[in-house]
Amino acid sequence: RYMLVVDEAHNFPEKAIAVGQREVEVVDALNRVFRLRTLVGTLSRHPELAVLLTHPERTAEKFEAKELIKAFQGLMTALEDVKVDDQTGQFRFSKGIVPKPLYDAALVVATEFPVVQGAVSSLLLAMLELPAISHPAVRKSQADATHLALSAGKAMKSAFESISSFTGPQRYVRWVSKVDERVSIHTSPINGADVLKPLLWDSKRATASFVSATLRDLKGFGRFQRGCGMPPSSHFEVLPYIFPYGE
Repeated sequence: RYMLVVDEAHNFPEKAIAVGQREVEVVDALNRVFRLRTLVGTLSRHPELAVLLTHPERTAEKFEAKELIKAFQGLMTALEDVKVDDQTGQFRFSKGIVPKPLYDAALVVATEFPVVQGAVSSLLLAMLELPAISHPAVRKSQADATHLALSAGKAMKSAFESISSFTGPQRYVRWVSKVDERVSIHTSPINGADVLKPLLWDSKRATASFVSATLRDLKGFGRFQRGCGMPPSSHFEVLPYIFPYGE
């Protein structure tokens, strides 16, 4: 077990909300998936690297990502029916409930993502196991492919988390934003408790201690406890001031 100590903890609920917020710009995410085809071309130039595409987990077909691209195109079509406010460029779904056609389209994307993510992860691991390459052109292609795979993996992880939150069961705020040609989907927890419960309170290994001069209001610690989702068994204590505020 370990002890987690948080100073200035009155900011903790708001920080937790920020950690749980997700957004993805749909066209940008789709373009990043298309770029995986460049990865196949880079590896295929050299037999030393092309062999990486012969494994069942990371065939060239996996990086073509045809089903994921098709799913993204379906999501973009569903988003066309969302009419945003002229001034804010946003539409917020009542009670965070996404209408079924849009929900179904986003769910298909979330379902197809792991296949492509798995291929990228498998490729990166395989690159680490390659024997040392001496030919400069091959080394450059290897470096280019590694950079592209790392960038794609990071971007897809973020996009997958965003779309999974958009279709998830959590009690989140959900909205669509359309600004110029950019269309994005967003999710945000309603309070810090939605984020902290699975990360902290459900943990069998962590004991948390929160410290701040402003955790308590006129009614006690209840507001802070609710904002963090702290369990009923939590213990609160007011310690003597060590700073001479009266002076």
